[in-house]
Amino acid sequence: MLELPDAHPCVAAEWMGAGPGAPTVLVYGHFDVQLVKGEAWSTEPHALVRKGDRLYGRGSADDAGGWLSHLVAIEAWLRETGGLPCNLKILLEGEEEIGSPNLERFIDAYPDAFASDAMVLTDCEKGVGIRSGARQGKGGTGMAVARGEGHGWPSDSCHKGRTKPSTRGAHASAGS
Repeated sequence: MLELPDAHPCVAAEWMGAGPGAPTVLVYGHFDVQLVKGEAWSTEPHALVRKGDRLYGRGSADDAGGWLSHLVAIEAWLRETGGLPCNLKILLEGEEEIGSPNLERFIDAYPDAFASDAMVLTDCEKGVGIRSGARQGKGGTGMAVARGEGHGWPSDSCHKGRTKPSTRGAHASAGS
C-alpha cells in the first residue's frame, strides 16, 4: 500500500523473478468508481451482484475488469510455467475518477513503484499523466492502441466509458 497525506492510497505489487537483466513491465489500473451522470447506485462498490442469470459489478467496465483480466492472465502464466518472461509491477490508483490529483506526488514519493521499461494501461483516459511515471525506464516513448471488433460493433481501447458488448482492446505505452 502506497500512502501520502491527503490522498487516497495506491496499491502496488511486484514480481521481479525474471532477474535484473530482464525488462520490467508496469500494469496500471484504478480501483475507484464513479456514478454515471443522472443515475443512482443500488449496490455496494466492489461487490458482485447476481440479477437473474447475469453478474454485475460496479466498476467492472471502468476499470476493474481491465486490471483483473491481467491478474488472471498473470496467475495462469505463473501456474503453467512457474515464472514470467519479464519482471512485473502492478499499480492500482484510487483517484483516477477525480482526475488523479496526487499521481505526480506518488511518482515523486515512490519512484521505484513506477520504474519500468514498458507499461500496460488498462484504462486509456489517463495516459499522459501515467507515462510520466514510467520515465524511470530505459528506452524511448511510444504508444500502441489495439482495435478490434466483436459482436458486430467496432471498438478500441479508448472506449471513452461507453458500455457495449464488444471486444475491449489493449492499450500499451512504453516509457522512458
